[in-house]
Amino acid sequence: MHPSNTNDARRHSRFDILEYGLLHQYPSDPGSTCVIVDVSLGGLQTRSRQAFAVGEKYQLTLGRDRGDHFLVQAEVRYCSSEPKSGLFSTGFRFAPNSFDERMAVVDYVHSIFQEQGEKLLN
Repeated sequence: MHPSNTNDARRHSRFDILEYGLLHQYPSDPGSTCVIVDVSLGGLQTRSRQAFAVGEKYQLTLGRDRGDHFLVQAEVRYCSSEPKSGLFSTGFRFAPNSFDERMAVVDYVHSIFQEQGEKLLN
């Protein structure tokens, strides 16, 4: 987890992770892969080879190592080029369309929090 920063206006704590995701703008879109580098209850940050337009909405497919996955809507908050890597850093705000999507996000973030807490204790 990132240490708290008094200059940071985020509402939720962020947890560093390294997992894959898939982004679709509409159902027939083949999507593009991304690497999720951190996550919070409010959103996540990715690295990808594709630039995303601020304000655009995407459907994210997220999963955990154990094979389960879920879909959630998200909006691009920022996208910037990462120097020397050829990748883009993109921040997404979760925009769940249903209670089930909202609960899936909570369960996803909670599982990451729990996993990281257990690693600290061992």
